[in-house]
Amino acid sequence: MNARVETRPEGSARVGKYRFVVMSALWITGVFLYLDRVAMSVAAPKIMDELHLSGLEMGFILGTFFWGYSFGQLIGGVASDRLKIRTWTLVTYLIWCVAVAGTAFCHTIVQFTVVRSVFGFAEGAVINPVTKLLNHWVFPRERGISQGVQIASAYMGLVIGMPFMAWIVTILGWRAMFIIVGVLTLLGAFLFWRLVYDHPREHPRIGRAEMEAIEAALERDRVTFDPSGRKPQELGFREGLKLLARSPHYWLICAAFFFISGIYYTNFSWLPGYLVKERGYTALGSGMALSLPYAAAALGALLSGYLADKLGRRTPVLIAFAALTIPGIVGLLLVDQQPLVIAMLCLMLSCNGAAIGPFMVLIFDLMPAQVVGVAIAVQVGIFGSLGGLVGPLAMGYSFDLTGSFATGFAGMAGGLVVAIGLLLLVLRHEREVAAQKSARARVAQAGGADAV
Repeated sequence: MNARVETRPEGSARVGKYRFVVMSALWITGVFLYLDRVAMSVAAPKIMDELHLSGLEMGFILGTFFWGYSFGQLIGGVASDRLKIRTWTLVTYLIWCVAVAGTAFCHTIVQFTVVRSVFGFAEGAVINPVTKLLNHWVFPRERGISQGVQIASAYMGLVIGMPFMAWIVTILGWRAMFIIVGVLTLLGAFLFWRLVYDHPREHPRIGRAEMEAIEAALERDRVTFDPSGRKPQELGFREGLKLLARSPHYWLICAAFFFISGIYYTNFSWLPGYLVKERGYTALGSGMALSLPYAAAALGALLSGYLADKLGRRTPVLIAFAALTIPGIVGLLLVDQQPLVIAMLCLMLSCNGAAIGPFMVLIFDLMPAQVVGVAIAVQVGIFGSLGGLVGPLAMGYSFDLTGSFATGFAGMAGGLVVAIGLLLLVLRHEREVAAQKSARARVAQAGGADAV
């Protein structure tokens, strides 16, 4: 049994719940992050027809988002460790709004490449700081469900937004859709500016008891750079990079994330096109049909977050949901009736969504706080972006070769098998770190009792 690092009263109602007001602004940011990203997926069939693009060319355009995204993740990771997160995020948020609207004015592959790269940079530079803010504003035992809600909010944005965007594309065209979505995203930037601060101690409206309880709990939960474990030490940027470079478990997590995020991003990029090109849906029909699978993905993210917090462990939850994704993919290759196709998509997306969220929390649990930004930047910015580049491109190429998406989906299943094998090697390390934190918490509590 894993002991909790913070005591139950600190998370009770008596300390206040203003943190959830702040978290709501971050969750709304997640809605727009993925709503804007998937807008290209909704528009893809229309863009292919209007500009006479092949599947490989469209896959290339979909993948160029990750050129900028990878660089933005790295820069955003360093910025989240070194700069004022609130200011940095607001500026990049506004850049991304402009880039989304600017997609409407693209006519060539080169233009799409430039605009999508800028858009990718801005989103990448926002995600890492927002993820770190999630850690600043909740108790450690709330991390899993908080990240789960973040992922779920993104999917729920798609449940509402996909039919809305498909309707705009059908009625007004794909160019008008990008302008409208870009303008709507300004709402998220406004809410972020009004409600979010870097730390509870900086917020003018949070209660003192809640602020002190959160920051005390986070301090006790920190993975310390001090080998003795008695007190945390400042960790410079170079030392942080050396620490990450020497951690085999960190690289195992990153490699597993490459495969699982590749499925995640490929689904975002190609599922509307898959339903249109292979399953006979219209653009509007694909948006409506995907609402249910995206709702299932939101529920999966919430469930995995809850289970990870309840168990006090992240890796077993990751492994379980990664394994459960495979039957959904295999089923998709075997069924023909549209209701069964949607059922398999529900299974695949719910389990894949459930497997994504705990990855971020695992980094908070296992890495020193001083390098969390850089650690997530490398994990998501490099390995996640590689998954986002390779996945859509491979799916588009397989479609060109075979006229079907089946080979691409089969490759997804193979990648999941590899990811599960990598995560099995992380299980023991997570258990050891949890034991070290529990021992340090017991020592701290004993010292407090002696002082009294």
